Amino acid sequence: MNREELLNLIYASRARLEAVLEQLRPPAMTEPSLTGERSIKDLLAHIGWWEARAVEIYRELAAGSTPAYPISDDQVNAINARVLEEMRPRDLDAVRAFERAAFHDLLSVVENASEADLFDPQRFAFTEGRPFYYWIVWNANEHYDEHAAELEALAPAVPPVGSVLRRAGEFLAREGRDIDQAVYGFAFHGLPAAGVLDVLGRYQLADGGFTGLEVDIAAPVSNPFATELALRVMTWIDPPRDHPLVQRAVAYLEQTQDAEGNWRFTPEVYQASLAPWFQGWQWPNLNPSGQIAGALKQLGLGSDALHARVDALFERLSKPEELATGEFYTALPYAMYYQTEWDTPRAALYRWGVVWWLVRQHITNPGLDATHFIELAPRPNLAIARRLPEDVLKARLDQLLADQAEDGGWPTPYDAHWRPWITAQNALALKAYGRG
Repeated sequence: MNREELLNLIYASRARLEAVLEQLRPPAMTEPSLTGERSIKDLLAHIGWWEARAVEIYRELAAGSTPAYPISDDQVNAINARVLEEMRPRDLDAVRAFERAAFHDLLSVVENASEADLFDPQRFAFTEGRPFYYWIVWNANEHYDEHAAELEALAPAVPPVGSVLRRAGEFLAREGRDIDQAVYGFAFHGLPAAGVLDVLGRYQLADGGFTGLEVDIAAPVSNPFATELALRVMTWIDPPRDHPLVQRAVAYLEQTQDAEGNWRFTPEVYQASLAPWFQGWQWPNLNPSGQIAGALKQLGLGSDALHARVDALFERLSKPEELATGEFYTALPYAMYYQTEWDTPRAALYRWGVVWWLVRQHITNPGLDATHFIELAPRPNLAIARRLPEDVLKARLDQLLADQAEDGGWPTPYDAHWRPWITAQNALALKAYGRG
């Protein structure tokens, strides 16, 4: 067991719990529908108390103290009864907030404790030869699984996932990062948008920008390409626009856009490992400005001044011939910028330009894989997909299904670390089109 495996284990069980809670309406959560005349609210208080206790035990051990810990069933039962009595006067929102805060504290332990604290069985005498992570597992994923079945019996039936999409989920459970698993959990297991934002928040820095999402940029500082991927996640999950993470991201983009409409690398980006194509990136550039502003348009975010600067950038730099002769990354900013239905003569020109770029690729460039093709038309309600010929779109979706690898993921011509992101993206697209 290592830190990444432990996080994935916790997250897989947490996604199951969140999925069933999302299906249950608040009135039903306060009724005594569980064994022992307990409500779902009572169960959440119970789960939260034991999460918080695991955190408390770790903090005491790390400080050199010896925690008290119940060792008999009678002691555990007495604690559970006391928690029930103390927490019942709280309303549902307060209990949910308590439990979520306890869960976040537990994740913080997993993310920040030393390897020895978590995995060395001799680190603490209190654990009697077991590594401390056992206490986390008992009070997180094993505890979630213990109670999830009871909750699932109360939840409406969930439609089954097709074989392609199910295998994609199995691949992501094995290979995916937490964010890849979260977006899959949102699409197929009922994980609420708030749960995805919780995971996305691990990649957001204090300035509101994002790091770590763009595999080819290693510097632990905010950069526009990672932030664009964070915005792409937001377009998938349609989060509350007033959520603090969303607002911080928009503030970062407002503050770091230059007068020409670009978002540039800071000097720190060049001081860490950086893919060759990024090392010589030139500004001004439609990429990533087109993707960033296009995602903001889909979300209805960003100031008029921000969008005016990007529009002026397109006025200066856009060229119809790029959609006649260019490659995928030339077409990408046009496709993303014009995905929403807003009308200017240039918007109409380039929207149809992207459509015909895709049609031409379909006819003349069999080397353009279906993943890249569908990336420019990821949902049927967006502007590019609405204009594509139905037979072309169907053929490429058929190809996307056929391209799935034996292990459930999709192949990539890039670094293999991109496979989970691409797999999650393709799974969401297939669901949007009713395929898979």
